[in-house]
Amino acid sequence: MTKLRNNLSSLFQSIDCELENKRIIPSLILISSTFDILGWLSSSKEFATRNSFMQWINTYLLPYQKLDCSAIDLYAARCGLLHTLSPHSKLTAEHKARKICWAWGTASLQDLKTEIQKTKEEDLYVTVHVNELVTEMSNAVDRFLEELIKNPERLKLAEEKANHFFEEISSEMMTKLAET
Repeated sequence: MTKLRNNLSSLFQSIDCELENKRIIPSLILISSTFDILGWLSSSKEFATRNSFMQWINTYLLPYQKLDCSAIDLYAARCGLLHTLSPHSKLTAEHKARKICWAWGTASLQDLKTEIQKTKEEDLYVTVHVNELVTEMSNAVDRFLEELIKNPERLKLAEEKANHFFEEISSEMMTKLAET
């Protein structure tokens, strides 16, 4: 569980760093990737999928939070960010998901909602505060890890997957490994 926790902690530290430095797009990419990883860890499948992403969101995040978005909205936002660095995705183009309008820092979600209402297309958009999403994601990770601890079979599977995580190895360590 140590490798799993350490890697998740590192991702959260990176997200926090990006937010502190007002680099919102990189933070959103990290958040989306983290959801992908969590979905994969939670599933019995070999690879992450749309279903594993959405199932994790629907199981650990949405039932316990106050976000207005759905799992498909978050997945569509992930697709837009990772594939086109935009809010556009196949799911939003097909009107199967809403585009997420992001607020962060001291920005008000209500102000953002008011502006969206002026477009007369508010059914195409949903608002999410990035800082709130990070807080809720952290709480969801805690729930997920607590559930893993209570279920040895699922914990074993997640740990086996976590053993495939990249590891940071210093150049000194590489030199030592090369000498052996």
